[in-house]
Amino acid sequence: MRAGWLRPLVALAVAAFLLTGCSMLAGPPYTFEGTLPAQGDLAPLPVRLFDQSGTVTKLELPIAQPARPPAVANDTFAAAVPGISNAVFVVWLGGLCDQQVDIEYTGGDTTFTITTVSGQGGCRLAGVQRSVIVHFSSPVDLASFTVQDMD
Repeated sequence: MRAGWLRPLVALAVAAFLLTGCSMLAGPPYTFEGTLPAQGDLAPLPVRLFDQSGTVTKLELPIAQPARPPAVANDTFAAAVPGISNAVFVVWLGGLCDQQVDIEYTGGDTTFTITTVSGQGGCRLAGVQRSVIVHFSSPVDLASFTVQDMD
């Protein structure tokens, strides 16, 4: 009597485990999402990070911007996060018209590629420094990172 109901229950449990396990083994890209908060004239800005490497563990959306390192001449750069060896600030020049930011990280060449979707008209065309903090599974070498703004 007991074996009659036990067999379907075990089969169901194995099927559920296999379905869950297979979805957890899916490879990159991994997506991290958040929204930069509204500040003054700036509306909230949705941000998506697509990790092609499988090494990113967290996307953090800071309120304070990092200082530009002395050796950096442009508005798009990577900067150290004080006291956190496995994280990096990714910084770019956005605008008041920005509606969505997508950041793609490729691990092989350690490049962050930033693409911004902006509204047409109805806002001032002014540059705004934007940044996120990307956390990795192990300590990182800041000098190896490249940030490209595709806009």
